[in-house]
Order: sequence, then structure tokens, then C-alpha cells
Amino acid sequence: MKNKLLITSALATSLLAGSALAQTTITGSLDLTYNLLSKDQSAGLGSNRGLGRESQINVQNKGKTNIAGVDYAAGFALEFDGTTTSSATVSTAPDNSMTNENVYVDLIIGNTTLTMGVDHIQRGYAGATPQIVNITDQMAGAGSQTTFVIGAKTSEMAGVGVMQNIPGTGIRASYFYAPKGQDVGIADMGAQSTTLGTNSSYEFGINGTDTFGVKGLTVVAFKNKQEKSQTALFGDIEGKQYGVGYNFGQFAVGFDKLVEKI
Repeated sequence: MKNKLLITSALATSLLAGSALAQTTITGSLDLTYNLLSKDQSAGLGSNRGLGRESQINVQNKGKTNIAGVDYAAGFALEFDGTTTSSATVSTAPDNSMTNENVYVDLIIGNTTLTMGVDHIQRGYAGATPQIVNITDQMAGAGSQTTFVIGAKTSEMAGVGVMQNIPGTGIRASYFYAPKGQDVGIADMGAQSTTLGTNSSYEFGINGTDTFGVKGLTVVAFKNKQEKSQTALFGDIEGKQYGVGYNFGQFAVGFDKLVEKI
């Protein structure tokens, strides 16, 4: 019996040692809010109040590949926004938004990350203006069409890209290419819907934190574009965003400009 226990113990130790090359984590979050919103407009809902919720589960794995100096990271998230199917659009319906959240496979080589997926590439949505909550989400609840997801919405689509940390600057630059507009990869291995945009789109930009050694300085600059589709006859679509912010410690200030061209 003693020998059997020793063998079992050795086997367990071996399995644990082997799995140390890769790490899987499962995390989650839950946000509940109560909002009182008011908006001046000529028609439609001008004010609203009620409860909001968002719950999310994240599954992530990272480790080393067999290639020296190349690490990997992969994962996905399940996001439950409480959207109702009666009023949801294709892009925000629960069965779609639940599975389009932060889906990715990354290859990491020093300061360079090669990525493939949906909703994972860096972007400038949060802007440089300090916020306690996302004010555009709050105003959407009151009937506003305002959104940080401007232009071609490239980073919300399925595609490939690269992110590059620039040493000594606090800047991370990125480029992302989506081969098919409005395609988030929801059709598994089958043919994609022909009703979606057929032209490709791209997005590039930078995010800066403590930029150029200035503690508290944030900069944001992004551009995306999708050429006009000759089959669906929509586009050209272009979005630009610029922003700068500074955190003084006790308070923070910032400025953002968003431009959409359709």
C-alpha cells in the first residue's frame, strides 16, 4: 500500500509540474445600477429610470509555445447585458453579444503581440476624458444615438491584427484588419450571411499611458475605415477619435473629439 501511495503521489506531482507551463483562469464580475436619466429631444423618450445589470464570465489561458521566445494567450468571455430580444438588434441581441465578447488567440513576442479574434484589439472607446461611468451608455438608455463605437466599428468585427508596445514612451500602437464588414464570426464554420457588409475594414491607432514619462498623461488617437460595398451599397464609412487627459492626483481633466463620416 505504501508503494502505491508513493507512485500516486509521484504521478500527481508530475501532472502538476507539467501543467505549470500553462495557466488557466476563470474570473467574473457583476454590476448592478439604478439610473435616473433625462434628455431634451423633439420626439420620443425624453427621460427614463430603472435598473441596469451586466454580468460576465472570463475564461483565459496563457503559456509558452515550443518556439523559443514566443508565448501565447487565448480566451473568451460570456457577457450578459440583460438586453431584451424584443428590442435588440442583430449586433446586441443576447445570443450574439453573449459570445462576441473578448474572443482571442494571441502570440506574444517581446513587445509585439499578434492577435486574431473579436473584441480584443486595443481601441480608444473609453477616450481620454475621466469618467465614473460610460456616459454614452447612460445616455443611450435615455434615447440618445451617441456612442464611442464610431465609423466602421472595425474592432468589433472578426479579424487579425498586431499590437506593439513602444519602450520608453508609454505608447501602445495597433493595427487591425477585418476581412468582412459587420462579421463577428457567429456562423461557426458555415457560410457567413450575405446580408452583412462584404467589404473589408481596418483600424489603427495609439493609446498612451504616462505618455513620454509624464505621469498621469493619457493620449488617444484612432482611425477606422470601410470602403463602400458594391453589393449592399453602403459606405464609405470612416471614424476618427482624438483625446488627451491628465490626472493631477486629486482630480483629472480631459478632452475627446469623435468624428464619424458616412
